[in-house]
Amino acid sequence: MAMSLLLLATGCAEETSITVNQQTYGKTWPLTVTNGILSCVDQAVIFTAPDGNQYAVNGFAITAGYPSIDPITLPDPVNPRSKRYLGVLIDDGKRLCPQ
Repeated sequence: MAMSLLLLATGCAEETSITVNQQTYGKTWPLTVTNGILSCVDQAVIFTAPDGNQYAVNGFAITAGYPSIDPITLPDPVNPRSKRYLGVLIDDGKRLCPQ
């Protein structure tokens, strides 16, 4: 998926961020909010919602203590008891992490 996004390097820890939104991802957008900031801090992929709350997108972020993104994740259309797959955000977030 080709995206033209602004990359930012900030802070003491190595952090890179991009703005993401529902329009760019189309039907693969997994969240109840329409946009936010996807960041990588020390291998932890984090989503910052428009209200400023931060959520863990991958296991590194959960281990680092960020709260689960489940509260803002849409239900899976096939199995409403499950949440949508976050793969698109995980993949794009991992690309932000230093190799």
